[in-house]
Amino acid sequence: MERYGRFVDGVFEWAPVTFRSPEGKTICNFNRRPAKMALYGFKPVRGTMPDYGDEEWPEPSYIDRGDYIEEVWPELEEGGEEE
Repeated sequence: MERYGRFVDGVFEWAPVTFRSPEGKTICNFNRRPAKMALYGFKPVRGTMPDYGDEEWPEPSYIDRGDYIEEVWPELEEGGEEE
């Protein structure tokens, strides 16, 4: 299943299971309804999660590419430090 997210005031947020629209309408199973998500600015999130093994996982960053949002994971240097 494809993941969806959007930016609100420059902050990335994932599509929730239950969404309350600006008009006050509650939409259940929102994160499984691509047409509804698109109406409220959510886009597909693309990116491949790397395998960091037992290292502590860094936070990814997100870039709006127009039709989709790219999830970018930092590379770890030898010894587990982020570049």
